Amino acid sequence: LEIQKKKIDKAKFIVNGAGAAAISCMKLYIALGARKENFLVYDSKGLIHTDRTDLDEIKKEFISSSKATTLELGLKDADVFIGLSKGNVLSQDMVKSMAKNPIVFAMANPDPEIAYELAVAKTIGFFAMLFTMSALTTLPILNPMNTSASFSALARS
Repeated sequence: LEIQKKKIDKAKFIVNGAGAAAISCMKLYIALGARKENFLVYDSKGLIHTDRTDLDEIKKEFISSSKATTLELGLKDADVFIGLSKGNVLSQDMVKSMAKNPIVFAMANPDPEIAYELAVAKTIGFFAMLFTMSALTTLPILNPMNTSASFSALARS
C-alpha cells in the first residue's frame, strides 16, 4: 500500500473467496488498520450481503449492504483485489476499472484469477501484482510467491 501511495484505513478492498485463507487475510489487514466497512467479500454465490440467508457466522462478520452484488461492480474504483478463489475470474477490463495504481493479489491455485499475460497485455498504469508460484513456473518473473508463503507475507508486501 505504501508503494502505491495508499492509506490502509482509506483503501477499498475486494476479496474474492470467503474461506479460511480469505478470512484470515482480512482479519490481518483489519489488525493493521484497514476498516472492516471498506471490504467487499465475494464467495461462489456472490457478495456476502444482508439479503443472503445462507451465511455461516464467520461470513456474517463481513456482511455488506452494498449494491455492488457482482465482482465486476465491486471492483470499480477498488484499491486492492485479494483473490483466494478460483482461476480466471478477472478480465483486463475489470482490472482497468479499479482505482489508480491498483494492487492485485491473484493467488488462486493452480490458475490465478487473471493470467499474468492478460494482466500486463494492455497498459493499465502502474500496478502491483502477486501471483502463486504455480502460475508463474514458465514465466521469467523475479519474485513469484507461493500461496503458502503469501498469506503471512501480505502485511509486508
